[in-house]
Amino acid sequence: MVSGIVRAAPDEIVVFADEFEKKGEVGYELHVNYAARARRVPDYASEQAPYRVLRVMPEVVWGLSETWNWGFHVPMSHNHNAHSTTLDGAKLGLRNLHVKGTAKENNYFYGVNYEVSSLLSKTGYDVGASLGVGYR
Repeated sequence: MVSGIVRAAPDEIVVFADEFEKKGEVGYELHVNYAARARRVPDYASEQAPYRVLRVMPEVVWGLSETWNWGFHVPMSHNHNAHSTTLDGAKLGLRNLHVKGTAKENNYFYGVNYEVSSLLSKTGYDVGASLGVGYR
């Protein structure tokens, strides 16, 4: 059953690897997480507190170059406490990833994730950037 009231789940947890789709390639990813022990009280009026919330986010990714890709995300959540399932909006993401050398030469990589999102519980758009650093 899909709830008629939209309450945004906090941002999902996404894990990035040290490689992208090649230019022109299309990839599919599915991000899933569940908070069995978490905060039970919302931080703001339209937030869904993360306690016992299952978040699922399918994503379609297009390779733009060796270091850039963009994706379309459709985050959704199921709140076990409220017995409700919601579509939490849509996101367009642009990512930049720099990998220096091969795994034998250098174990570190880094990148920036730029996102423009529209959450159903808010008006307008959100724009953000986050830095990712990895070790293989």
